[in-house]
Amino acid sequence: MITPNNQLWILHQDSPIERYEWPNLKKISTNFDNPSIFWKDNKWNNFKIDKNGTI
Repeated sequence: MITPNNQLWILHQDSPIERYEWPNLKKISTNFDNPSIFWKDNKWNNFKIDKNGTI
């Protein structure tokens, strides 16, 4: 998926998240942290999977 801040995130159930700058595809190797409020307020899965199993 492409985020609002122009990052391409590759999500796979068997591997860690991979992130790249979009559109130049330079790998982002720094870690990211969600603020603590995220873990309290985020009660929904923000991803949707279509009938073909793709995000």
